[in-house]
Amino acid sequence: MTVTLADIIMQKIRQAARLRHRLVVVVAPFGEGKTHALHAVAAQTRAPLLDLCSVLSDRMRDLTEKQRRRQIPRLLGEAISGVEGDLVLLDSAQALFDPAGMYNCLNSLWKVSQSKTIVVALEGAEGHSRVLLWKRLRTRTTRRQS
Repeated sequence: MTVTLADIIMQKIRQAARLRHRLVVVVAPFGEGKTHALHAVAAQTRAPLLDLCSVLSDRMRDLTEKQRRRQIPRLLGEAISGVEGDLVLLDSAQALFDPAGMYNCLNSLWKVSQSKTIVVALEGAEGHSRVLLWKRLRTRTTRRQS
């Protein structure tokens, strides 16, 4: 039996259920099936699947680049908190995360993950596909994974 990306995500969601903060990060290159896997998980769990570009683009349209970096964490929290249920799936997140803002955005999602399990899909480098439980960063260079 072949294990799919959706199966791996479901396994991490079950593992996250035992944690105080429940942030599952899916990192894979473009075209590796992140969106397809999130749709499969959404169908299996009936969890909402949000396209972050669509959800936040209207709210960020009139902001400068500097304002966006400052506001994205708050806007992410508001968008996720407004969704019913204990599980939220987030797709197309890479458009919101520039290298300078990645730390703040993931830590913002980590904070919101106290009240909901959050699965976020990010585009990664070729050959570096991972599904991990995110632990809060203390510095920009430290990341532990499960």
